[in-house]
Amino acid sequence: MKGCSLVSKKQAYLACEVECKELNLREIGAGKNLETGTKVTIFGRSYTIKGDADPDHIREIADYVDHKMKEISARTPAIPSSKLAILAALNIAEDLHQLREQEKAKKHYIEQKTTALLTLLDERL
Repeated sequence: MKGCSLVSKKQAYLACEVECKELNLREIGAGKNLETGTKVTIFGRSYTIKGDADPDHIREIADYVDHKMKEISARTPAIPSSKLAILAALNIAEDLHQLREQEKAKKHYIEQKTTALLTLLDERL
């Protein structure tokens, strides 16, 4: 990550904490995770994530990121971890974009069918 150099574990932890708060992790269940944090491992590095979300949810998200990074690393083993993280982020963003497009198409389809059904009902009544 150009322009982002962390020189200590404490700085990495603080950066991770800030990023998680910026992500506004939504609460799922009764996640009391703000004080103790949830320990996760992503691509062989340990992080403590603090947020409102349930610890199981945080672990699930971390596992997803870890899986993406390992998947990319298997295809391009000589890539530096900083570039690997960027590629993983782009892949995850693409996954999200595709899901949003699918959702938009479904919504449009449902709106069309609803309009057609309402038209049929109006004609029959």
